[in-house]
Formats: sequence, structure tokens, C-alpha cells
Amino acid sequence: MENNLKIKYSNLFVLDTPFNKNDLLIPIILIFYNYQYFEEISFDVFDSFKKENYALIIDNLTTIFDLKQLLNNYSSEKLNRESNFFVSFENNFDINSYNDSMFHFGLIVKEFNAKIQVKVVYNSKRYSELSIKGVINNLKYLCEMSFSNEIRISEISVLSEIEYSRVKKFFKSKNNIEAPISLAEMFYNMTNLNPDKIAISDGKNINITYKNLNRLTDYYAQEILNKTNDLKANIGIYFKDEIKAVIAIFSVIKSGQCFVLLNSNNPPQRTNYMLEDAKIDILLYDDNIIDLNCNFTIQIDIFHSIPKTIFNSKQISSDLDNPSYIIYTSGTTGNPKGIIISQRSLSIIINWFINYFPLDSSIKSLHVLSYTFDFGLYDILSTVLCGGTLYIPNKRSLHGYTEYCNMINNYKINNLCITPSLCNIITSADILMESLKIIHIGGEILTYEMIEKYKKVIRKDCKIYNGYGPSECTIGNSIYEVTHLKNNSSVPIGFPNGNSIIFILNKYKKILPIGALGEICIAGEGLGMGYIGNIGALKTFCSNLEGGIYIYESGDLGYWNDEGSIQYVKRVQQDIKINGYRVDILEIENAIQSYPIIKECCVIANNTKGITYLIAYVITDLDINKEEKKIKRYLKDFLPQYMIPVKFIKVDKFPVTNSGKVNKKELIKIINR
Repeated sequence: MENNLKIKYSNLFVLDTPFNKNDLLIPIILIFYNYQYFEEISFDVFDSFKKENYALIIDNLTTIFDLKQLLNNYSSEKLNRESNFFVSFENNFDINSYNDSMFHFGLIVKEFNAKIQVKVVYNSKRYSELSIKGVINNLKYLCEMSFSNEIRISEISVLSEIEYSRVKKFFKSKNNIEAPISLAEMFYNMTNLNPDKIAISDGKNINITYKNLNRLTDYYAQEILNKTNDLKANIGIYFKDEIKAVIAIFSVIKSGQCFVLLNSNNPPQRTNYMLEDAKIDILLYDDNIIDLNCNFTIQIDIFHSIPKTIFNSKQISSDLDNPSYIIYTSGTTGNPKGIIISQRSLSIIINWFINYFPLDSSIKSLHVLSYTFDFGLYDILSTVLCGGTLYIPNKRSLHGYTEYCNMINNYKINNLCITPSLCNIITSADILMESLKIIHIGGEILTYEMIEKYKKVIRKDCKIYNGYGPSECTIGNSIYEVTHLKNNSSVPIGFPNGNSIIFILNKYKKILPIGALGEICIAGEGLGMGYIGNIGALKTFCSNLEGGIYIYESGDLGYWNDEGSIQYVKRVQQDIKINGYRVDILEIENAIQSYPIIKECCVIANNTKGITYLIAYVITDLDINKEEKKIKRYLKDFLPQYMIPVKFIKVDKFPVTNSGKVNKKELIKIINR
């Protein structure tokens, strides 16, 4: 703690203090508020102050604590060992609230009569009194810990008992599913209740009732069992036609086997890797598979006569601990990695969401996402298994995204599962869609600015929900209902759902207080079974949580807010480096989108001959070539020069992937043409 460096920059004061996880916690406690890790805090701070082996004690914008004066009379050794030095907190915390404080949060600390006295000053526009009291409770606890124990930073819990009891209430869903039934049983229940109701439609010529869907899936389920000899098998789902993909998925569910979601738009080499990696026994398909390596195939056909099949569902094992599906995501090794999800996990999340909204036979959903995206899979399962009608347009025959708006109005669609990128495109048509009652959004960051645009084309009582969940943890782990607009840039990702347990942890897997930035870690019954070929890599065992529990470390940063919902911030590794400076793409996009003429923006880091530079793709009505210099001048008030894109490119719309997210690979091709 010696040789503390005090830097002044634009009326901000920094205490730049080197220490590591093995340092003893000293009595001069720095409040670790809205921090990422003890050893490194590099969030919304001038880059000249960012040093990976230092700790910057800040709030998540500009607050810097100047504690140097406290060291003028006492060395760290003296403070640690002087027996007559103690801290008294009775009536010593003087809390003052200022509406226009120069700092968002600050401490005035002084020594008086062998006591440390602390005055807290905070901006009431930014922090609630409840948040500040939580900080004070934790400060008291840390000081008491430091005097009673020689404890190292890596060993401390930063939560007092009072604050732990408060944050503990946020970990779990309030309405767990205690005894989930299988998806096959749910399907049979809907068939018995609604035999003549339309289950799947393309809005034109194809209308499949629940009775006919049951007949089709019985037939193909029996075909699967005939080829597998009733043994457990992995069944590939490989389709261009989403209606046939739905039939294939429910056929596999009925057969009790595990389906593997394969994207027909992938290169054959990538698909063949998945076929081999997942050891796929049978491939269900609808089109040419000449370049694929699979011994057994079944072609799904809905137009030819299907013989009546006597399918005995009781012959199928109802063990919910068996695998349900495998979904592939990008892997760090260069090859995709397959995530195994159990039947129990899938059944719980589908049952939970059906009960939560709630969804029933009046639901009419427009399927705009791919079945190979787990959010798209949820859209399929939740609609059919609640007895609703799933409208699946033929995307190859669509002439533009405005046709989605027309389908919503023509078929009275009232439920929409969609990503922000796709929702931005559809709502930009400015076509009123009054039939929508539920919009369930997920997959990307959702902002209040986007919500404001959506509300212009939907009815006032349409409910908008923001969901979050890594593929490793079964579709969705938190949900947030957007009840009113706020000034925050992004919408919270909400509260735990579907038997999920969510923690916000620091680097040492310690639970963090409300408002403290840490990694979003997920536990509970939604946790995947593992990765193909590396089962144990998905989960980490934490003995200090809930008496010992497995968690998935998401790589996402967030924090609890006062109401108990989670505010997503960014990926841990979202930063890139430009000329040695760490850059957060999201920060740049937010700055560009604040410029009046910019409707939407996507910033990409490109690399040419070893030089990394930024390109901004924007949607605007004006000529970007004429506006580019003005935009760059505007950005200089918000961003350092190295964070300003070198080139601005106008696009009519952002290309999207099958999962509905912005296709950055396609955007990069524009600059390379």
C-alpha cells in the first residue's frame, strides 16, 4: 500500500493502488462497488488509468476514492497491528444526498480520537438510499473482518449477513415446476383436447390439425424405432422446410430419442463434423443430402399418403434424465461444440413459460426464427404444447420483411418470439400490428430506445418481455416484463425462471452485493448435461455456494439492481484492442446511435495486414458520405480518437443469421467487395 499514486484529470481523482489476491485485507477499506474483479476494474474509465495488475476503486462511471490522506499518519503495518487503534461505526456514517454531486458516489474518511469516521456523499438521481445503506453495511463488515482476522483478499466474502439475506432472495425463481411431465405426454394431452384445431400452418395451402400431426409423428416415430432397434440413439434434424422440421422434432420426442439440431445452410464439411461428433445414427431430412455422411436416413414427406400406424407410446421410456436434444455453438478450438440438454431440463422450461405468460389454445404464433436456434425451438414447442397454432411462413418465397407484418395482421398473430435485430427490421416498416399481445425478445441486448420504437406499432396493452439464457442452460434462465420506459440504455434481463438459480460472482466465486458488477453464473435444473466429448467442461463445482453446487460460468457481466432483476452489461471478453488500447464495441455503438440521424448501428473490428480498425455500419435516411465528418466531430466529445470508426457505411438493413442475430460476416463482405 506504500507509494500510492494520485492522478488528477478533469476534476477526477484516482487512487491507483497495487495489490493482489494474496495481500492481507487492511483496515483502510476501499469499497468495491460496481466492480468486475478485485485485481482489475476496467469499465467506463479513462484508458490512461487502466492497468491489468492494478485495482481501480470506482463506481461504474466516474467515482474515484481518494484515501491517500488517511495514510498520512498511519502506515499499513501500524494500522494492522496497533492494538489501541479501532473503528467505531456508531453514528459515524453521515449520509448526505446531493442531486447534482460532482461525483456519483464518494467517501470522506478521517481519523478522530482513534476512530475512523466516514461521510458518504452520493448522487440521489443515480443511487437509491437502499443501495447506499447496503454499501455501508458491507463496509462495516469488511472493516470488522480486517481487524478480527488476518484474511486474504481471495478469501473474503464481501457481503455482510444483512446484505446476504437481502440478495439471497433474488437467486431463485418464485414458481418452480415441482413435477414436470414429459413433452410427449403434453403433446398427447393437446391432441386429445384439440383434435380438429390447426396446429401448424403456412398461412396458405398447408394446414395440419393436431389429429393429423399426431398421425404423422406416430408414423415417423415408429420408423425411427424400427431403424434403431429400440436402442438409444441420436437423430439428426436437417431441413430447409421448417414445417417438416417441426414434424421431425415431435417424431423424435415421441420415440424417446435425442434430436440433434443441424442447420441446412451450413457448409457440408461443418455438418459432417457434427454428424461424426454426435455419432448420429439416423438423419431426418427433406432435400438433397448427397454431400453428407450418414448411414441411415428418413425423408419426411407431408404430401403423400401416410399409412395408419399403431404406435404404442407406452413402449417408450419416460426417464426424464435421458438426453432430449443436442445443439451446437461456436467453439474456441475452431470446431463447434455440442451441448447436451436433458428431457427434464427441456420439460421444466417449456412448462414454466406456458404457466408464466400464460399460454393456451388461443395463442397464434408467427415462427420467424430458425429451429436450429434454441429460442426458435422454444417457439415451436411452447406453441404446440399449449394447444395453440404455429404459423410458419415459407421464408424462401418472402419478398421482404413487411410480409411478416402482413401475416401478423392477416392471421391475427398474438404471440411473437424474436431477437432485437429482427424486431428492429420488422417494426421499421411502420405498419401497425394491433393483434400482438405478447412479444418475447431474446438473444441480444435490448434497449429502451428500441422498446420506444416498438410501441409505436403495437397496441398499448401488448406485453413485451426480455429474456436471457445461454444455450448451455436450456433456452432461458431469466425473464423481465417491460412495464414502462426508463432512461437506462439497456433493459434488464430479469429474474430467474424455470427452476434456475442465478448468482453474480467475483473472480474468486464469492457472491457479490446488489449493484456490484460480476460474472453471471447459472445453476439449477436447467443446467446442461455437458459437452459432447467433454462432459465435465460445462460445469464448475462451487463448495461455498448453497452447500456445494454445480454452476455454469456464462462469461457475461451483470449486476443485481434494487428490485432483484439482473442488469446485463457486456461479455467478459467483449473488449478488443486498437493500438494497444482496450475497446468496448457496445460503448461505441451507443455513442453513434445517440447521433440524431442514425437509426441503428453495428460496429465491427476489421484487420488488414495486422492492423485492426473499426468500421461502423449504419441505417440512416441521409447520405452517409456527406454526414461522416459531422458524425466523427460529434463522437470526439464522447470517445477518444482510437475508438472512432475510420469508415461509416450505409446499409438498408442488417443481414441476420438463422438465429435472428446480426450477421457480421456478411457485413464484413461489404467492405471487402
